[in-house]
Amino acid sequence: MTALTILTSAVLIILIFVQMHNSMRIEERRQELEELMDKSNHVISKFDSVFGEMTQENEKYTSLIARVHELDNENDKLFKENQELETSNSSLKKQNDTLLKANFQLHKEFEKTANDVRQSKKNFDELTFNLKSLKKAKESLEIALEIIPAKENKRLSDSISTLDLSRSILNHLINNEIYCIGDLVKKEDWELRRMDKITRKTIDSIQNELEIERLHLGMEVTCIDGHWYHHNNETIEE
Repeated sequence: MTALTILTSAVLIILIFVQMHNSMRIEERRQELEELMDKSNHVISKFDSVFGEMTQENEKYTSLIARVHELDNENDKLFKENQELETSNSSLKKQNDTLLKANFQLHKEFEKTANDVRQSKKNFDELTFNLKSLKKAKESLEIALEIIPAKENKRLSDSISTLDLSRSILNHLINNEIYCIGDLVKKEDWELRRMDKITRKTIDSIQNELEIERLHLGMEVTCIDGHWYHHNNETIEE
């Protein structure tokens, strides 16, 4: 075998080894590329998932921003309404203060008027009492001087307990300072109605009993020194 043949064979063997090495490198590269592609796909999948989550979060964020704007507008609206209410409340407070002052003034005027009325009533009651006293004194004097024809009725001096009235009615009359029959017959119907616990039924019972005695309410009678006199044209049996 010649040297050329040996050299050629060696070159071929080297080329074969180089080719085999390159093939192995290419295979390794292919495998690396496949692994890289798998990793890249995994990363892309992860990225898609994260991007989807980011999109959802962004939508939530957008929704929250919109809600924040709505709440902000609502807060502005409520703030304006609150200002209007405060203004209205301030106005009402001023009106209330004015009304309180007016009410206080009216209360003072009412108290003054009430005191004046009470004093006037007191004066009227005193005048009425004095007038009745004068009238009674005048009647007594006229009866004593026989200016007014009068007839003594001893029945009028008797206690009301001698009338056929219930104990309850008698107690009501006594509580109203009516002790004898004369005290009773000189009262008018309306005077009895104004007394405490004297009812219409009570007055009817009294009138019925007086009719039996040939007496009645509203008689013109006068008491002089414990003696009762009747001074009108009615006939009274003793």
